[in-house]
Amino acid sequence: MAGRRPLPTAIKLLRGDGRRGAGHRALPKREPKPIIGAQPAPEWLVPEARALWDELAAMLVRTRVLTEADRPALELLCATWAQWKCAAQVLAEHGDSVQIEGKHGPRLVGRPEVQIAAAAGQRLRLLMGEFGLTPSSRARVSTAGEEQEIDPMDELLSRRGA
Repeated sequence: MAGRRPLPTAIKLLRGDGRRGAGHRALPKREPKPIIGAQPAPEWLVPEARALWDELAAMLVRTRVLTEADRPALELLCATWAQWKCAAQVLAEHGDSVQIEGKHGPRLVGRPEVQIAAAAGQRLRLLMGEFGLTPSSRARVSTAGEEQEIDPMDELLSRRGA
């Protein structure tokens, strides 16, 4: 399917896209609405990933972003973060290359943790954006319960269309 992926209605509402008027589409009426709330961290997550789960789940529930349907995505985010952190720690302690003995003498080769950290970092950036956890994705989302200024032009246009 070509084009952008559709956003869930909850994210559209947090962004303020739920208004009617010029340039705004009506929100879907029959979209499934999963229950908002966190579940305990999965047992298989390593301790670092579990700690991140606890921190993120609490924050995402407070902002009404996390639903029961998001469990696999949050598991992947936490597991990927733990993988990135482990690789980054190895690189911090030992550097990004290692000297090995070859046929023609010693030579430097890159540690595999360089690729592991880079790939995990790319996945993290994408996953964090899905939950509004990066500065640019957060700038497009306002939390539920925030007072939003009413734009007089939007109000006028919405009355004309009604």
